Amino acid sequence: QPITTATGTPKPDAASTTAQPITTATGTPKPDAASTTAQDVLVEGSKTLLSQQSKGDQSYYYWHSKVPKGDDAAPHPTPQRSEEPVGGPSTTVPVINIHQYAFVDDDASIKLYISLDKDMFGVQAADVRCEFAPNSLLVEVQGKTRLHRLSVERLLYDVLADKCRSKVTKQGKLVLILVKKSKHDIWDRLRAPV
Repeated sequence: QPITTATGTPKPDAASTTAQPITTATGTPKPDAASTTAQDVLVEGSKTLLSQQSKGDQSYYYWHSKVPKGDDAAPHPTPQRSEEPVGGPSTTVPVINIHQYAFVDDDASIKLYISLDKDMFGVQAADVRCEFAPNSLLVEVQGKTRLHRLSVERLLYDVLADKCRSKVTKQGKLVLILVKKSKHDIWDRLRAPV
């Protein structure tokens, strides 16, 4: 019994059919099967082929027939020469966090004392960089071989950043003077609780 299509016309059986050329969206026949690529193999009467034939470049399936497949699917990366030598000497200085300091609540200000010993021995004021903010503090001291850093992301209370200052004493101490925003705040620690 012959198989019929959705329109009711009899569909020939597979044994008696001859291969019909597949046409492109413009109606021109495509080359024979020996020279076709994977993108050319579309089943006659398929929704993909019908969409491409009727809508051309506006077809939902347009992209599927245009994308390269196999080795041509993506461009091969081109090696680029690095500007920095691999395994060469590093120009970065090791950073050491400062954990030891003393401070005094001195009514209108907080005085923070850092001993300049070991790697920081002999440091001058030019070797010290301070960033004061209303509720944070960053101090960096360039030692002989390392950069020493004290970073407080959140101070216990606010300070007047533009009035804060630092100085290096003859006794080998770095003194940071943090001017309180409110003289009534009592500092029992430097950092705010987390």
